[in-house]
Amino acid sequence: MVFEHKDEEKRGEKESVPTVPTVSPTDKIKELEERKAAIARKKKELEDKELDLNNKKEESYSKRKKAEAKVNKIGEKKRKSVIDIFNIDELLAQEKKKVEEERARKEQEEEEERARKEQEEEEKRAIKDKQEKVVSKLKRTQSEGNLLDSIKGGIQLKDTNTEVVTPEKENEGGWGSLHRMIKEKGHRRSGSLGSLENKGSDDEWEG
Repeated sequence: MVFEHKDEEKRGEKESVPTVPTVSPTDKIKELEERKAAIARKKKELEDKELDLNNKKEESYSKRKKAEAKVNKIGEKKRKSVIDIFNIDELLAQEKKKVEEERARKEQEEEEERARKEQEEEEKRAIKDKQEKVVSKLKRTQSEGNLLDSIKGGIQLKDTNTEVVTPEKENEGGWGSLHRMIKEKGHRRSGSLGSLENKGSDDEWEG
């Protein structure tokens, strides 16, 4: 904001808003607040002086004229201080808005980063679960294959004609065992089951 001086010697001149050096928003806010406080103190001093001069106006006419001129001058300075405080308040509002926008931006970036990490963790968990399911299925398939191999391993083939002998048949007794023995060993004897029976009859006669 720009205002014109009303002093006779400065009439026509322009008054500009105090410029602020380029610094961070936080430092600028602190500087503006300090300037505002200094102006407020100066304003209070002027008011005290104005009151004192008003009291002195009553002493004499000449002194009163001089006092009035000074009072008018002080009044102008007071007006200027009010304008300066108003301008500084506007600058403060702008800088505070910048600080708030920067804070909101950082919060948004942090929130986006958290969301990204959560999504990555979720994807990792999904991949891990899928891998565990595949491994579990492979183990189950392997276990079933081992069981099938064990079952097949229990069946043995023997070169006794074309008969398939299982472990159950191996453990069988009675006529089945005798029949197997005859098949395995009978080909080495000259006789047969009948000849064995005849030989038994001869032994009986000899006895």
